[in-house]
Amino acid sequence: MRHLHPRALILLAAVLLATSFASPAAARYIYMYTDDQGVVHYSDFLSGIPPEYRGKARAKFVPDKKLQSKNGGDQASEDSGGSGKSSTTGSSDKEQVGLSQEQERLMNEAKSVLNRMVPLGAKYRDVQKNFTNGRRMYSDIQSNLSVKKDMVAKLGNAKNPLLVQARGFVQSSISQDEDTVVNTGTPKRKIYDIYARFESESKQAASLIQKIDQAIQQSIKDKAEAEAKAKAEAAKKSETK
Repeated sequence: MRHLHPRALILLAAVLLATSFASPAAARYIYMYTDDQGVVHYSDFLSGIPPEYRGKARAKFVPDKKLQSKNGGDQASEDSGGSGKSSTTGSSDKEQVGLSQEQERLMNEAKSVLNRMVPLGAKYRDVQKNFTNGRRMYSDIQSNLSVKKDMVAKLGNAKNPLLVQARGFVQSSISQDEDTVVNTGTPKRKIYDIYARFESESKQAASLIQKIDQAIQQSIKDKAEAEAKAKAEAAKKSETK
């Protein structure tokens, strides 16, 4: 009997071990996670998932026949609780109605920041544009700056057009805030410029808040109508059975 080299024995053992635990050809595991926008993503490997989502990823045992799309590509079936959108194909099994919970949460956070900007125009409208009030304006700028930056960071990956608009507006305000300096040598014209910006931003912030409120209310209405329609369809099917 021919004796195998120890290294060959180790290699053979590894191959046998791997084949004995191999998944059947007809099935496999996939990993699923939902990003901050409510979009469901799928990956064959855990390493293919962004680090920030790996802790929330779920492994799912799915037969290959359910993964095959009409054009031969892999598309995982929609899991419960997802948005129905697949990043693999860009299509959806079930169209999302209204805003996702994450989008609505971000809109409410954006509103809280915009609400801090709205009163500033009226606050300085009837005061002297002098150094004393200039320092007060500068103090308001500094107190809101970190809050604005935090909001922009949270909206960094937002795709909703209204959230993108709010992010751009606040980002522009931050840039101007960082360029604003008030000291004993600041002329009245510069102080008036700060007030003029407050006045303009106040109106824009109020307009964005109104749009956000309308979007949230429309979302609530759309979801209620979709739920009522689904219940009616379910009742109709039950009657026909």
